[in-house]
Amino acid sequence: MEAYTEAANKCIDSATTFLDYARLFVEAKRAYELWQKEIELSRVRKEISALKLVIPLLAEPAAACHPESLSSDSYASTSCNEPAVAQCADFGGAICSSCQTWCRGKSFCEVCGKQFVASEIRSE
Repeated sequence: MEAYTEAANKCIDSATTFLDYARLFVEAKRAYELWQKEIELSRVRKEISALKLVIPLLAEPAAACHPESLSSDSYASTSCNEPAVAQCADFGGAICSSCQTWCRGKSFCEVCGKQFVASEIRSE
């Protein structure tokens, strides 16, 4: 009977140790899952703050093209009503792709582009 009691006590001790390790494992697993959720929450908060910056820009209507034109030796801004894709490097007005002229890596409206090219030719 003594051998049976000793074997039973060893079995109980092993089971108790196993349950202690199982409890520690469950606690560690919960802590890890909580940590992962905190990381995900932080990422989502960053995305939300980034969207708060971007959404107003997307909600604004696209600017219409307003290239400069010459009218009796004075500049006047005209509108072709196409969506603007760039700004004139000279006067900063909105210009569409059909009114846009490129020179030396800069984007110009037609009038400013012609003047820029003419001044480049004179300087060379």
